[in-house]
Amino acid sequence: MIPSGGFPNLQIPMISSIPYLGNVLSNQNLLVYLTFTLAVAGEYFLYRNVFGIRLRAIGEYPEAAQSVGIDVTRYRFISILASGLFCGFAGSFLTLSGASMFSEGMTAGAGFIALAVVFFSQGRPLTMIFASLLFGYTESISVSLQQFKVPSQLMLMLPYLMTVVALTIISIVNQRKGRHEAAAD
Repeated sequence: MIPSGGFPNLQIPMISSIPYLGNVLSNQNLLVYLTFTLAVAGEYFLYRNVFGIRLRAIGEYPEAAQSVGIDVTRYRFISILASGLFCGFAGSFLTLSGASMFSEGMTAGAGFIALAVVFFSQGRPLTMIFASLLFGYTESISVSLQQFKVPSQLMLMLPYLMTVVALTIISIVNQRKGRHEAAAD
């Protein structure tokens, strides 16, 4: 294990006095608040900015984007750089906030949950925040169940069970949406 300094927790006076929500929203790691800011900026960038709209078009149908003069290779390169930046940010958050040290295997299946969050939110950054909070809440419930002598296998399974349920719901919603769109045509 490699010890690290970590980032400080920020106590926000006005928010910390709110009943119930104060403990959840205040006294969090600096990177948590930065993540919320990045999600809002990402939502604006991807859905309200020319560069973001072009980037989404390239992801959906690169040939069409290229036919109207968009440099697909340039946009892909920039998006891969941004992806690496955000992955590095996530890794630093994992290493410097929760455990305050790096150890092998510390992700413990978090990548699978992260992929589920992306699918569940359908790529919308603001929805990803709420989906992440939902999955995080499920994981905290599994930790809280330890005091009730619930079998450890059930506790470890709970976040993944939630993942399967959430993805099933999204799949059903998307199928119904597809049927309605097909019926409208």
